[in-house]
Amino acid sequence: MQLFFNDLIECYRPSSDITPHFIGHNIENFDLRFIYQRAIVLGVKPPAFLPLNSKSYNNMYIFDTMTEWAGKRNYVSLNEICLSLGIQPKGDEIDGSKVWDFVRDGKLKQVADYCADDVEKVRAIYKRITFQDVA
Repeated sequence: MQLFFNDLIECYRPSSDITPHFIGHNIENFDLRFIYQRAIVLGVKPPAFLPLNSKSYNNMYIFDTMTEWAGKRNYVSLNEICLSLGIQPKGDEIDGSKVWDFVRDGKLKQVADYCADDVEKVRAIYKRITFQDVA
């Protein structure tokens, strides 16, 4: 966890006016909450700029594709957005509910591939929602 925070600090340089932006699918209700809880469990203080206990609609440094697509109180899966936007949906072998089982069974490569695929899909969704891929 400390290495992750060190990498974040290295990427974020206040002296160069680089503002960190956190982009993900359900990042405000899952990913950031998970990072925060793990930091507490491990006794590792997160960097002050990490938007913990924040909501994307109150924080311009978080872009949650789920909230942006479905609204702040609604749920939509990553696959549902992919299907709506013509982006290849995820396969059936692994989903978020199975990640721990795969880790426990030593299938770390499959988990890493699953996570990398999520990143690519979120990136494509983000670009569509923010009209970055429009000519």
